[in-house]
Amino acid sequence: MMSLRLTALALILLFAQLGAATDPRAVEENRIGNGLMEAGDYEGSIEHFLTAVEVDPRYAVAHSNLGLAYYHLERYEEALEEFKTAVNLAPNNPQYRIYISGAYERCGMAGEAADELENALSLMDTRGEDGKAREEIESVMEKMKGEEDARDHQELYPSMAGEPIFSFVVISDVHVGENTDGGTQDSDNLNWILNTAYEVIRPSFIVNTGDITDSTNGGFIPMGGPYQQEWDEYSRIISTMSESAYYDIPGNHDQYRDGDLSYYLENSLQGRATGYTQNSWTVDLPEGKYQFISVCTPGNDGKAWPTDNAGLDDGELNWIESHMDRNAKKIFFFGHHPLDDLEYGREEFQSILDSHPSAYIYGHTHGYGISYYNNTMLVNAASLGKSPRDHYLLVTVSADGQTSVAPYTIPQLPV
Repeated sequence: MMSLRLTALALILLFAQLGAATDPRAVEENRIGNGLMEAGDYEGSIEHFLTAVEVDPRYAVAHSNLGLAYYHLERYEEALEEFKTAVNLAPNNPQYRIYISGAYERCGMAGEAADELENALSLMDTRGEDGKAREEIESVMEKMKGEEDARDHQELYPSMAGEPIFSFVVISDVHVGENTDGGTQDSDNLNWILNTAYEVIRPSFIVNTGDITDSTNGGFIPMGGPYQQEWDEYSRIISTMSESAYYDIPGNHDQYRDGDLSYYLENSLQGRATGYTQNSWTVDLPEGKYQFISVCTPGNDGKAWPTDNAGLDDGELNWIESHMDRNAKKIFFFGHHPLDDLEYGREEFQSILDSHPSAYIYGHTHGYGISYYNNTMLVNAASLGKSPRDHYLLVTVSADGQTSVAPYTIPQLPV
């Protein structure tokens, strides 16, 4: 989901806390907590904010700061409760409305988040610093509206008219090697998908739409790489999977300084099995044949971040068209980039999508959503390795060809 950039907005919005005099002991505890929070010690700041609100339960600033500390630690439900208190104590403070909207969004309550942003806008001026903040908020609201529309599309498909005939799992943006926060979400989540989820769900196959490795070697900015140790870790994790059960596709992180994708070809499951960066397979059932085509959208020049390219060249497009099975009931295409990110070959690929009943499933943005290009369903998978939620998608196809897409957050399993 879209981050609301609470810290940046806090720097823009400066509103005085009104009300009765605050207990000086609470003010001092809040000051100490603020210093710790600004230094990145969110755990340490919580103790002082808790003391502040215990000394003076009506100190809205301390409740808000306590909520921010919880928020930074991804303790979103606790953050939400503190922001609710701050809003109740100071209902005319737009900054608190922005904070609570962020917590609502992280708790999966997009409607409430949008309502609070509307409330914030109603309390703000249209000039000066308020005017700048309004523009930021309105931009976020537009993006949230797009995601809400996507979720509305999903609600069309939870109960299919026909009997489900097969399903598959989609993951994206694993980013093996990303451990700047000291965590191991990348490898832990991939292990969980390929073992626990695979054994319980028993999908026809799993597709990984790219950014297999992070190409940072545990850093933050991908200045070096590629790194063989990241690929070695990935190869170890996928070693239990067969080439007919797991289809991995290259992403832009996988081509940094490796224009011919040699690391992908030598270390990924499908690269080793086929020797190609694009692939095609089918599920042939009495109810009809379904085809699946993976496309290689990273640029072919090996450019590194932040100037890397995306697109489909003539050779890749010709390969796609030559491998399409026009007798298939539906073709599912998988790539790494959204259509709008393709700098070359986009119109040609869109024509391919238009030419046959199809869907396009991709990653890259680290956010889940569904939209449409003409009659083609476009499904954006979030990040398995970096997103806080919607880690994988379960795609189910019914006998009448209807498609259901459901996101799940690890360790959640379909009921």
